[in-house]
Amino acid sequence: MQMGVTEAELRRLFLLSLGGLGVVASLLGLFLGAGLANILARAVTGFSDALPAIPLDRWVVGKAMGSALLVCLIGGWLACRRESPVANPRIGGGIYWTLSALIVLAGAHGLFMAETLLGGFAAIAGVAVLALVSISPLLSGLKKLSRHLRGSLLSRMGLRELLWYPGDLAIAIGALVLALATSVAMALMVDSFRSDFEAMLEQRVVNDLFVSAGAGRDLSALADQLEALPGVSRVQRYGQIAWSIEGRTVTIGYSGFDQQEGRRYGLPGPLPPGAALVSERLARELELAAGARLLIEDLPLTVAAVFPGYGDSTPRLIVRTEDAVRLGVSPRFDRLSIDAEAPPGLMDVIREWAPGVDVEAQGAIRDRALGIFDQTFAITRALTFLALIVASVGLYNALLALELLQQPARHLLHTMGLTAGEARIIAGWRVIGIGGASLVLALPLGVLMGWLLCAVINPRAFGWSLVLQLQSESFLWPLCSALLVMILVGLAPTPKEPGEEAGQNVA
Repeated sequence: MQMGVTEAELRRLFLLSLGGLGVVASLLGLFLGAGLANILARAVTGFSDALPAIPLDRWVVGKAMGSALLVCLIGGWLACRRESPVANPRIGGGIYWTLSALIVLAGAHGLFMAETLLGGFAAIAGVAVLALVSISPLLSGLKKLSRHLRGSLLSRMGLRELLWYPGDLAIAIGALVLALATSVAMALMVDSFRSDFEAMLEQRVVNDLFVSAGAGRDLSALADQLEALPGVSRVQRYGQIAWSIEGRTVTIGYSGFDQQEGRRYGLPGPLPPGAALVSERLARELELAAGARLLIEDLPLTVAAVFPGYGDSTPRLIVRTEDAVRLGVSPRFDRLSIDAEAPPGLMDVIREWAPGVDVEAQGAIRDRALGIFDQTFAITRALTFLALIVASVGLYNALLALELLQQPARHLLHTMGLTAGEARIIAGWRVIGIGGASLVLALPLGVLMGWLLCAVINPRAFGWSLVLQLQSESFLWPLCSALLVMILVGLAPTPKEPGEEAGQNVA
């Protein structure tokens, strides 16, 4: 300023530098992100070399460039306003609180009124912003109570430093809270999904053998042959056909629904004539529930139950074979389930009688289904751990800035006899305080976000809801990951000013 450079010119130069940094960061992020996406995709598919590389389309490039520039420029502008001697803090604070209130209101609208996937993500954003804006007031409130801290002098100094600078640490703590809460939410969602999926497998996969053929192939003759074999106690036939219901493509499955088949779908007995089972996705789209009436062509049906159609590419409706015939369907059974005394030997007989069909035992289906599930969601832990690492880098930078701000006080403490080991103890207590504050905020936020993923995002995205289950295992991995990154942050060295070590030695 004394050299004739105005505040506006300094601000423009600062923002221009940050814009260039945003461009470099976005290009580097695109390069590393594309490589990470390809590695994760190959990990999920068993490192298949036949899998094509994931392309970077215009949307991905534009989103990366726009996000990087937006974050850099908005962050730089807020920093300029905060440090500017002529800026009106009331205006900046008003803009901050207004934007936060708008995001929270948009989230409430998305949760309660807008039944769309975008509304669900808006609800998560609103909850996250609500948690973030509470951090600085929380730290400021705790600052008033810091004089009541008990313990050693070094521990009180470390914890008080956290509370004395809420504005400098609130953003970094907020990033760590969001990363940890996201990790908890994803773990809760995945573990809840796995529990529901296992329960579904226990209920559905109860027969000894399952046979499936390609589309258009009828296994009725094979079923007749198997029923005539000694040692085969039951052969169940399944077929399906694509149908249009109220302008949407629906898969209608049909089978002979005796009492045993009804139990596979949670019914107390066989499926009555004129009744149907409806997948949750179809029930949601047509606003159906158990006991509702549904008219398909000229066939009236009563919804007997709603079942979760995990993994269904289209909505599903299941009826008795007799009702499918009433719709005008010519039954064609391309799948069978079999109960037998000696399943392994029967598998060889089936392959000999019907070459080309797939035959799987009950245990193999369960193991394969759970293996695919675990392999698919294994990347979530890697991604959430990466988010924690990124948040820890931001936290380290905030602590580093705090160290630089406290250089005069630290020199005074060293002059009074504070050793390097005692300084590390103070830094350690500071990190412990940050970790404790982050956990207090992140755990309830993670549970709430997990509920939103299970009860809001999943139904709107895939058509089925999940029952949130608070299992201790769901918290173990996120907490261990957070503990690891906090230890790394606490042990990371901080730069020393020239002569600082010498000053410590003299002291």
